[in-house]
Amino acid sequence: MFAAQPVLHLDKEILSWAKVVALAWALLYLVFTFDQTLRDKIEMAWGAAGAFRPPRRDDLPAADRARP
Repeated sequence: MFAAQPVLHLDKEILSWAKVVALAWALLYLVFTFDQTLRDKIEMAWGAAGAFRPPRRDDLPAADRARP
C-alpha cells in the first residue's frame, strides 16, 4: 500500500480503508496458518447453524421443489 501510494495517488480515506483491509487479510492469513483445523471448525459451525433454519428450495428433492 505504501509503495503504491505515490503511483496511485489515493486520497487519505481510501488509503485508510486499504490499510484496514490489508491488516484484516494478514490477520486471517496468520490465524489460518497457526490453526490448520480452523476451516473444519468453520464448516462444522455453518452446518450446525444450518440445522436450525428451514431448508432452501434448492436443498429439497426434485419432487418436493415442484410443489407450491
